Amino acid sequence: MRKQPIQETSDETARFGQRLFRRTQTAVVLWLGLILLSTNLGVSAAQEKPKVGTSERVDALITQLTTAADPTLRISAAELLGEMGERQGTKPLVAALRDTDLNVQKTAALALGLIKDRSAVDPLIDRLRETSDRDLKATIAFALGLIRDRRAVEPLIEILKDRDAKVRTNAAIALGRLGDPRAVEPLLALPHDKDHETCAPIALALGQLKSERAVKALIGWLNDENPDVCQNAALALVLSGGKGQVEPLIKVLDSEKPIIRRSATFALGLLNDRRAVMPLIARLQDTDLQVRLNTIQALAHLKDRRSIAPLRSVAHDDADEAVRKSASDAVNQILAPRK
Repeated sequence: MRKQPIQETSDETARFGQRLFRRTQTAVVLWLGLILLSTNLGVSAAQEKPKVGTSERVDALITQLTTAADPTLRISAAELLGEMGERQGTKPLVAALRDTDLNVQKTAALALGLIKDRSAVDPLIDRLRETSDRDLKATIAFALGLIRDRRAVEPLIEILKDRDAKVRTNAAIALGRLGDPRAVEPLLALPHDKDHETCAPIALALGQLKSERAVKALIGWLNDENPDVCQNAALALVLSGGKGQVEPLIKVLDSEKPIIRRSATFALGLLNDRRAVMPLIARLQDTDLQVRLNTIQALAHLKDRRSIAPLRSVAHDDADEAVRKSASDAVNQILAPRK
């Protein structure tokens, strides 16, 4: 006989949980970065691209960037030069950092980040320190993270204390990409703002830095009273990629807070360490639907045959149809021949 329903759900909820689990650690960072990137740009690439050869096309775009009276055309030219990644566009784009139109400046900054020409680092840093516009600061910080030149570390640390959350967020993301240990202590010193807007980028940056000091701090955050902090710490520990994170994540599987259990089951699946198999099996009976779904996906990823019988039991007995189907699919995935 099937148990009484523990928690109502829908197929869409189940599918969402499964999609969430399948995101890799890299995708987590790219997802956050792309949201910020689209927010910072605020421009459209709707202009038709010139149908000419590459060299002629670059020349045409540079001319458009430097001579067009309409700022919309200059924005389009800067955007397309960035997409093309041609270093020939670096000098005119550096000049465009001082364009009379602020949106042209922002688009030029991002384009320089996409081109990744290190000769643009010093001009970007100079503009970062000069401007009082927070959107431009945030865009330049993001661009410096794309270029990944360590000359940007100290200037980015300086703006971690900016009053604007977007500036702090992009600075943290950029410092994580740069991977310089000088950023660890400044990131740890940042308080979690009351709305927790910068919690995720700070945690993810610390995870990318992979320092022992950062990992210890993230493990401590697993037990923070705010669930957002716990969730982001778990994802950050996945990014740090070591084996020392497994035991702390196993310990918080017994937390009273569902969000912590959800985060821990999600992270343990991504860490791909078989020490987590038996503790995860115990979570197949969790009262929280998303914990059960995350656990099933984690066990499917781990592909340990010890989980086949418990998963079959869940596929037969769980009160929720989506959970039963997910468990059945997981069994098939574990039994499938390895490619």
